[in-house]
Amino acid sequence: MQFVKYDHTAQTVTLPVLGCVKCSEKRVLKEGCRFLRATVSCQNGKYYASLLYQYEEDIRPVQITDEKQVCGLDYKSDGLYVSSKGECPHMPHYFRKAEKKLLHEQRKLSHMIESHITGYKYIEDRRIPVYDRPLYECRNVQKQRAVVSGVHEHIANQRSDWLHKCSKEMAEKYSAVCVENMNMKEVADKNFGIGKSTMDNGYGTFLTNLAYKLEDRGKRLVRVGRYYPSSQRCCTCGYVYPVIKDLSIRWWTCPACGTDHNRDVNAAINIKHEGLRILGIT
Repeated sequence: MQFVKYDHTAQTVTLPVLGCVKCSEKRVLKEGCRFLRATVSCQNGKYYASLLYQYEEDIRPVQITDEKQVCGLDYKSDGLYVSSKGECPHMPHYFRKAEKKLLHEQRKLSHMIESHITGYKYIEDRRIPVYDRPLYECRNVQKQRAVVSGVHEHIANQRSDWLHKCSKEMAEKYSAVCVENMNMKEVADKNFGIGKSTMDNGYGTFLTNLAYKLEDRGKRLVRVGRYYPSSQRCCTCGYVYPVIKDLSIRWWTCPACGTDHNRDVNAAINIKHEGLRILGIT
């Protein structure tokens, strides 16, 4: 793709065979950029051209001198995260909001497919439907499949936009962010009853976005070990209360010092304290 060119003034991309194509975005490239390659992809009938450029940038690490520059985040299934200051973005659950519409469109697609079934055949004890003609020849089925894909794409775009905004806000506000090194797939698969909320939150994507945004600004993302007892430890006196392993307990009182704790805020504060220890800030 050595003939690929991007003109930000005219807002066009020149591709082989296709020629000059109008862009939907206007971005000004930095000086000294060197073009590497272009990737053209298709998603739900829409084509996207991704242009990769290389440039050098001097990123100076931000010096952390005060713990106010550091924030701790604890995962929250119904709100994305809770910060050590008690802040929660209250993420909209886009999948749950669109679930009724998605169910309607998927049921409509299922009925269309079933109308073309003429019988069933068995292969190795598996029942396989037999259609009167290939489904790719059924125009109504293909149109409905595109509708279902469009709903999924809209949900994904809403979630991605929200996560980018939240991660940028955190990257601009703090010099270091401390998070728990969690396995989100394991959290979703476990029988906690929060699998759908976990997948709808996209917390793993949020951390990925936050990591590169902090790195681009010379800041740090500190990951605390997943087995660190952040929820069980009292952030005031350090007493570990094993009873708090029960996720149904949202508020608790420390038996040692008598401090009342919100489970999520207490965990976020402990994650921040552990992150400060890792950073070497006392």
